[in-house]
This record gives sequence, C-alpha cells and structure tokens, in this order.
Amino acid sequence: MNSWPQIFLPPLDDYVFPQLNLLDSNRGLVKASTSQNFSIYVCGITPYDSTHLGHAATYLAFDLINRYQLLAKHKVDFIENVTDVDDPLLERAKRDNQDWQTLAQEQIDLFKSDMSALRIIPPKKLVKVTESFDLIEKFITQLSDRGFLYKIEEDYYFSVGDFLEDLPMSVDQAKVIFQQRGGHPERIGKKHPLDPVIWLANQEGDPGWSSKFGFGRPGWHVECTAIACHYLDEESCSCPHYLDRQKYVPDCLSIDSDWGEKFNWLPTSCAYRLLYEGKSLHEWHPLISGDKNSVHLAGISVRGRTYRDNEITQDQLFEHVINWVE
Repeated sequence: MNSWPQIFLPPLDDYVFPQLNLLDSNRGLVKASTSQNFSIYVCGITPYDSTHLGHAATYLAFDLINRYQLLAKHKVDFIENVTDVDDPLLERAKRDNQDWQTLAQEQIDLFKSDMSALRIIPPKKLVKVTESFDLIEKFITQLSDRGFLYKIEEDYYFSVGDFLEDLPMSVDQAKVIFQQRGGHPERIGKKHPLDPVIWLANQEGDPGWSSKFGFGRPGWHVECTAIACHYLDEESCSCPHYLDRQKYVPDCLSIDSDWGEKFNWLPTSCAYRLLYEGKSLHEWHPLISGDKNSVHLAGISVRGRTYRDNEITQDQLFEHVINWVE
C-alpha cells in the first residue's frame, strides 16, 4: 500500500549528534544501537474512526526518533502496519450498515492525510494486514511447528508460560490491561490467562480467509509480530531458521571442514576459506571481535544490499546479480 508523500528533511551537516538515549518503561534509560542501520516498527491504526490526539502523540514521538537518526546519518528502516480487519472495525461497520472494506479505506485515507498535515516522515512500507495473510500464516505455522500453539474449540492460542520472566508488572495487573485490549483472560480452557489468540475461527457474517488453521482470520496479537519479522529480517543478515534450515529449503548448502579445494569458490573473506588457507580471520569477524555487529560496522555484510524475492519481478533478476563479492 502506498504511504503518504515524502517530507523534506533539511540536513544539519555541521552538528555532531550524540548517541540517542531512549526511556524504556521496563528497563529505564537505554542507549540506541550505534549501528549505521536503525530499525523502527510502529503499530498503525485500526481504521474504524477518525484519528485523534492520542494517535498523533504516538506518531510524533516515533517521528522525533526517526528524524534524529536520519539527521545523524543513520539508515532508518521504518515499517508501519494498518490493522484493516479487526473487531472494532467490523462492529462499527455493522452498526452503521456500511461495508467494512469501504469504511477501512475511508479511514486509511483520512489517516494518511492527517500524517501528511503533521509532516510525519512516512514509513518505508505501510503494510495492510489484509495484504499480508500469506506471511502471517507462515509465521503462525512456525509457532505451531515449535509447539507454542494449542487449540480451544476452533481457535488457536499462543502459550506464554515460558516467556513471563521479563513481565514488567504482576500477572494480575497484566490481566486488567489484557482484558481492556480484548485478550479474554478468563476464557475456559486457556493454559494461562495471558495467552493471546493467534487464529480466530470465522464467526457468521464476519470476513474470513482459508488457511491450514481453518477458515477465519489472525488475532491482532500476531499480526504486527509477523509483519515486523518479515520486513525487518534484512537488518540481521542472518537466517532466522539456521539450525533447521533444510526443513524450509531442502537443498540449502551445508559446509564441511574437509571440502579442500572446493572452498575456493567462496568469497575471500569467508572464515571457512581463510581457515582452510591457513590465514587469520579478519578483526571484524565476530569470533575475533566478540560482537556480531562488527561485521555491519565494517561494511562487510549484505545489510542494505538485498531485495526480497517478492519485491522484484523475474525479468528484473539480472539487475540484482551481485558483482561486489571478491
């Protein structure tokens, strides 16, 4: 989905920007990464009514962070979603006897005009949930394959039992907030009151989509996570499923230490090749520096150089054949 028009940001070349400090309500004051690449994911609106000052406060806050990092010469990867199918939207559409998709689009257009009027720097990608069902289903499948999901009637829930150590409040306090935000902590059959619904079985009269989890739609708790993980993976430059990669790509390469001369086709900076040739690893290698980020700081990684296969057409492939690996 197209975002709103780009905003001109005058450079401040003569100013040295200190490292950005952010206040985390759980951890206190934290320093932002010193990497030249900075990622921001902002949970966007559910488009069932006009945006208000509360929305403006959220987007202005993130816009200040975005502007600061851009002026400090960081590359900012800014992604934002729009939850264009959810209970508040469907309920409002039924109340007003209006098509839910028409209502959603009207409010999205209004939101974009408000953001433009506030001169908010637009995201690199503004992503609708309804345009993201394939990637959301894949993400839910990964959770299911790892044993995190369980079923109540025809709905699927995520089990939070192993992830409560860092909860910044008591469970009772969290239950109150969870209830306010549609979490249904008291539903019979849940393993834990804070378990969120990941896939909702279709209710009569509501829109739904076919999936391996039945006909329905994703819960809003998983939508942002799936979209963020999909669009921001390029920042880590690492495989999110390395240990079980053959499960997803059966012919994914496995490198053996006894390859011998077959190492010669690998880049000259490759650790496997360097060790085979009896050479030392570069100082930026994480095994030497002790810091995974050192590869990015040295400009050796593929960060900022890759495109997803769904972002280009087949006849554009040759435009992206690399020639910078030695």
